[in-house]
Amino acid sequence: MRISSLLASCGLLVSVAVPAFAQQRPIARVTPIGAAADVALFAQGLVKPNAIVSAFDGSGRLFVAEVAGYVRVVNSNGSVNATPFLDAYSYSAGSIPRVDAGLKGIAFHPDFAVSGAPGEGLFYAAIEERNSAGTPDFGPTTHDLQGVVYEYQIDSGNPNIVDPSSRRELMRVNIPNAVHSINAIAFDSSDQLYISMGNGNQRSTQQNLNNLWGKILRVDPLGSNSANGEYGIPASNPFVGTPGALEEIYASGFRNAWKIALDENDNLYAGDVGENTIEEVDVVVAGGNYGFPHKEGSFKLNNDNTVSTDLTGLPPGLIDPLVEYDRDDGRSVTLGGVYNGSVGQLSDALLFSDWGSGALYYVPAGDDEMYRVQRLNGTSLTVPFAASLGFDEVGEAYIASYYSGQIYRLVPEPTLLCVLAGLGLFVSSRPRRTGRC
Repeated sequence: MRISSLLASCGLLVSVAVPAFAQQRPIARVTPIGAAADVALFAQGLVKPNAIVSAFDGSGRLFVAEVAGYVRVVNSNGSVNATPFLDAYSYSAGSIPRVDAGLKGIAFHPDFAVSGAPGEGLFYAAIEERNSAGTPDFGPTTHDLQGVVYEYQIDSGNPNIVDPSSRRELMRVNIPNAVHSINAIAFDSSDQLYISMGNGNQRSTQQNLNNLWGKILRVDPLGSNSANGEYGIPASNPFVGTPGALEEIYASGFRNAWKIALDENDNLYAGDVGENTIEEVDVVVAGGNYGFPHKEGSFKLNNDNTVSTDLTGLPPGLIDPLVEYDRDDGRSVTLGGVYNGSVGQLSDALLFSDWGSGALYYVPAGDDEMYRVQRLNGTSLTVPFAASLGFDEVGEAYIASYYSGQIYRLVPEPTLLCVLAGLGLFVSSRPRRTGRC
C-alpha cells in the first residue's frame, strides 16, 4: 500500500506534504549493494559522542554532544576546541553507568545567526538529570530520571561557548528509568521545536495521550501558553482541545525514536528502535499513531515479542513505516536525514545508519518506482556503534562512533586513478575537482 493512501485512510494526509520517496512505501529487505561512497576520519578525541549539528552561521563548525554533558566545537579542519561549548556535566545524569543517560539532543534556533531576531544566539539541549534535580512538569515523582529541555544564550564575547548564567528551563519530565528517556530535538522552519520522548522502557504508555512517553512533542520555545508558562503550545498541534490529552503531543505510538530529523520542506522523520525484530524509519505526521506496542514496523507484535503478519484485532489507523529492516541487517536504527552533500548518487536521499551493524543505509529520492532500503557500497563503509549521523551547513554527512570517540565524514568513493595517485603511480596534469581525490 502506498504511504499516501495509508495516510489518507487515517484522515491525516490533508495537512502534510509527503516527500517524493514516501509516495510509495515498500516493505522490503535491504538491497545489499547501492550507491558507492566511503568514509574518512574527520575528528577524534571525543568521549561517547551522540549528536552532531551545525549552527548554520557560516562558521563551518560542527557541534558534537558527549553523553556526559559536554558539547564540543569541531572546527572545519577537524580540530576540537579544548573548552566545551556547553558544560552541563554538573547537572547531567551522564555519570549513570548506562549507554542512554545524560546529554541526548542539541539544536540551534533557526534564527541563531539572524541579527535582531527573537531566536538570535539561542541554543537548546535535552538532558537527563537525577530524579531529585527539580520539580517535574509531567509524571509522578517516584521515577528514576528527569528529562529536561534547556535554552541557552551564546556568550556575548565568545562565539565558542554559551553563557552558563543564561540557562532557562523549558520543561521537566519524570522518566521511569535511563532506558528510552528524552531523546533528540529538532526545529522546523517555523521555529517550532520537536522533542522525541522514549517510552521509559514501558509498554503501557505509548497509546495513552495523558502522558508524554513514547511520543514526539511540538512546542514553541519562545511562547508562554503552556501550564508552566515557559514555552508555547502551537494552536495547530493535533490534540489541542482534546479532553484528557496533553496538547504538547504531536504524534504517538513510538518505542524509542531516539533520532528525528526534518528536511527543507519540514517533512519530519523518526528512526524508531524495535523491541526484538524490526527497525523502522517513519514519516511523522500530526496526530499519527505509529503502533507500538501493538505493532513493530508493519508487523503485529505478539505478547511473546515475536512478530506476525496477522493483523487481526489491531486498532484501526496505525501508520506503517516508510521503510523497515530486520535484525539480519542491524539492531538499532540511527536516523540521519536528507543528504545534499558531494556524493551525487545520494542527492536528496534519506540517509541513516545502525548502531549494531555500523552500516550506512539510504532511501533513494524519486517517484518513478518502488523504492527500498539500500546499503551504501564502499571500501571501508562501516562505522562501529554509529550513535549519530549529522550534517554540516553545506550538506555533508558526518557519523559519530560512540566508543571510539571518532567522527567520520561521508565522501565519494575514490576512483582507480585516485588510488593510483595516492600510491604515486599516476600524476594528473589537470586540476582536481571538488568531490574527487
